[in-house]
Amino acid sequence: MYKEQLRFEEMLAYHCAPALKKQKCANMFHIQKHQFPHIEQLIETYNNKFNQQGIHFRLFQCDQMRVTVYVYDPEAISLRLSEPRIQNLLLHFDYPIILSRFVLHTWNNECLKQNIPTKLEYS
Repeated sequence: MYKEQLRFEEMLAYHCAPALKKQKCANMFHIQKHQFPHIEQLIETYNNKFNQQGIHFRLFQCDQMRVTVYVYDPEAISLRLSEPRIQNLLLHFDYPIILSRFVLHTWNNECLKQNIPTKLEYS
């Protein structure tokens, strides 16, 4: 797994440095699942290392051959989405206005764990 971890770290540095340095709310990249057979363990390891700094790692589309790695700061996303100009932009494209951080927190904790597609949808 050592070589796999080194490859993952290279991709992480290349694609997610701004999110890791908290210069952006989030970054994501795609990997071929067969090249990273221990990706779930790697994500768990990096969550253990980075969660205390406010950085989280999630996987999307785990049942596909190509997996999306999402690196994000939930607090920064929540703050950004609460800005009126961002809410107006989302409303213009028929996304719901997020009224509170609680909504995002709930979405983050429940939907991301279930690998729901990246588009925010509320019923």
